Amino acid sequence: MEKENARLFWNNVLKNLNGRTFKSVCESAGLNYLSIANRKSGKTPSLPRLESAVLLAKALGVSVESLFNEKEPISEDPRIIAIVKCLEREPEKLDAVEILLFNKKVGQSSMVG
Repeated sequence: MEKENARLFWNNVLKNLNGRTFKSVCESAGLNYLSIANRKSGKTPSLPRLESAVLLAKALGVSVESLFNEKEPISEDPRIIAIVKCLEREPEKLDAVEILLFNKKVGQSSMVG
């Protein structure tokens, strides 16, 4: 499982380079390029220390969460994140959320596909 998480993390780092080199991102994060490159490219990729992950995320201009997840976060707003997490746990509450957010009447069809 850790190997899969490490691959996901490093793939997300690479997706967010936006034309920069991995080395330049490590340098702007203040991290030792060779040390980080060994974690990324070794026989068995491994996750960086949390401190290093935070620095990489900051240098890339993304959230740390987005480097560890398959999906990009919908929003940085903690209220939106809380709503999304609630709906992931309890999808039956979608109607109530739509009523609050969009002033829908109970039973009105959703525009969300």
